[in-house]
Order: sequence, then structure tokens, then C-alpha cells
Amino acid sequence: MKQPTTNPKRFRRFVNVTLMVFTVMLGLALLVSGYAGYIDPANCRYAGFVVLSFSIWLYAMVTVTVIDAFVARRSAIVGLVFLAAATPVILDYSPVNVVKPKPDEGEREIKLLTYNVLGFYDRDEEYRGNVNRTVSYIINSGADVVCLQEAQPVTRNISLNITDAQVDSLHRVYPYIYLSGWEQMMLSKFPVEPVRTDFRCGGSGEFDLGVFRLNIDGCKITVFNVHLKSMDLTLADREVYEDFSRLKNKDNIKDIKENIKEVKQQVLGKVIAAGVARAADMPSLLKYIEHFGGPNAIVCGDFNDVAWSYAIRSLESAGFRQAYSHAAFGPMITYNSNNLFFRIDHILYRGRLEPVSVSRGSLKTSDHYPIEATFIIKKQ
Repeated sequence: MKQPTTNPKRFRRFVNVTLMVFTVMLGLALLVSGYAGYIDPANCRYAGFVVLSFSIWLYAMVTVTVIDAFVARRSAIVGLVFLAAATPVILDYSPVNVVKPKPDEGEREIKLLTYNVLGFYDRDEEYRGNVNRTVSYIINSGADVVCLQEAQPVTRNISLNITDAQVDSLHRVYPYIYLSGWEQMMLSKFPVEPVRTDFRCGGSGEFDLGVFRLNIDGCKITVFNVHLKSMDLTLADREVYEDFSRLKNKDNIKDIKENIKEVKQQVLGKVIAAGVARAADMPSLLKYIEHFGGPNAIVCGDFNDVAWSYAIRSLESAGFRQAYSHAAFGPMITYNSNNLFFRIDHILYRGRLEPVSVSRGSLKTSDHYPIEATFIIKKQ
């Protein structure tokens, strides 16, 4: 007896419809995650969490669009339309700056380093040469201005292997050193006027801020050294997330379901709450900027959030631009622990500043990488 055959046209139509639906769903997820940063998490608690998933949807969208190009051309066109609509966010995530500006005659460049130093602890406990690697990195960085988060006074410390020679070298390289806020430190080769902000402020009560005013050849630049609310994940929370991100026990469906349940119970709530807290702190930060900022200002530090988040969008609405978006090339990760592959350390600027480059150091003594940016101070 002759077996019924599958109708090729019907099968082709099924594949085309399936790919189109899948492409549209991915495209909508891409746009929602990319533009959720314009929504105040106080009004939509999940907005701060959704923005963290943008890179996942972006890579999925690119992959599916490439597949569509060989299988379903109409779906590929739809995919390209979604990618085009998300272009501003894509360029925040992975800019494509190739040409670097050069200073004109009479203009100068300055190099800024921002670094969450984790109290100068060494996570790997590798005190090579019996010195503190973080302090050595700062001394040898060549940066003109250094903004540190989670810092403490740099003095001789046996447990941290901070030596007298390192302390002397640090003060020789940076004659202006100030600790403000709770743990915000500024080191500068230029004269610095500290602005008193030695208290926590903002809606979360865990917003740390140091404000300093640089005087560089008569050009005053106000620097806001920021540390916004972290996710406060415990060691157990991080282990749960790492198991999930690595698909540990992935061959056991029951274990996978249990791991997803643990992530929802232990991690998701804290991530959402932290996003709401950071949003609550933004009015305070913006008020400080309005009061102290002046025309030339830099806001940098550990934001604990991505470049298209509500915190960054709020600063952009106040006239700031992202140095990374305007001077870097390709994606970057600034947090190096627990498989949390995000760029959460940022540098924003306004006024007579033009970014030349933004780069990341490779030192992993802290759970953050050091971030360096070079600026040109433009003529008035």
C-alpha cells in the first residue's frame, strides 16, 4: 500500500510561518529589553530586570536572522527591521568607533581611571613580590585622575600587603588624595577641591557618592564618583546563579527545573529590588549634579547596571553622554565574577570634554575590572 507523502508546499509554509512568529517574538523581546531603561522601575518593577537580558535577545536575534536569510527571506527582512529599530541600544552595547580624535594645538589630553577596588583585597590572594597588586596597578596606570569605589585609606597594611614603598609611591604620583562619601576615593595629579558629601543619600540609603572639582590649566571639571546599589547577592545566591548559567546537571530535567525555581526564589527578587533602589537614588544624584556640576562634568563609577538602564538614561536626559558609546569599539564586560557578564562600570561626560578612547584593564584582584578613558579638553 502506498504511504502518504508530506506536501512540500504545506511543509514549506509551516516552516515560514514558524520562523516568522519566532522572529517577531524575538524582535519584540529585543525592543522591550533595549528600551525598558526609559521606564522608571518605581512604576514597573520588572523594567530594571528586563534591561539586563538585552544581550541575550540580541545574539538570539542575530542568529535567527542569519538562519532566516537562508530559509525564509521575509522573516529575515523582519529581523533586520527589528535590529534597525534597536540600533541605538546596540551601539550602546557594542559601539563601532574607529577613528580617534586628536587634540588641536593648545588642547591637552587627560586620562581617567575608575575602579571598584573591593577594599584593596586580592580575591586570588596572589601577593606577587609581597606587594598589593591593586595599588601597584594604580601607581603604574599613567592615569591623571583616579576614582575608586569601595576604597579605604591607603596606609601600610600587612594583611593586604600594602607596603610603605607603595604608599610613598602613591603619594608621589598623586599629590592630591581625598576620601569622600563612605568609600569613594579621588587621586589626582591636578589640584582638587573636595565637595562635602560625606554621607549616604538617596532613596535606597545605600547610594555612595564623592564629588570633587578638578582644576586643569584653569578649566574646572566636577567629577561625581558614584557607587549605586548592588544586587546584594549572597554567596549562596551566586552559587545558585552560577549553576543555572552553566546549566549544571543539564541532563537531568528535574534538576534543571529545581535550579530555575531556586533562581526565581533567591535571585530574581533581589535583582528587581536593586533596580528599584537605583532608580530611587537618581533624583538625589541629579540634584547634586544640578547644584555642583557646572558646565564641565564627569560622572563615573560602579553603577551596578547596564548602559541602557534607567540610571544611565536619566543622566543622558541631563545632558551627559557615554564615553564608551562615543569612543570604544565592540562589547565589554567590566564585572568578572559569578558569570555575571555585564558592563556595569561607566563614564559619562559633558561640556568641554571629548572622549578619545575607553579601555579595560585585565587585573582581577577585585570583582570589577579597572576602566580607563582618555579625554581631550577642548578650547572654549
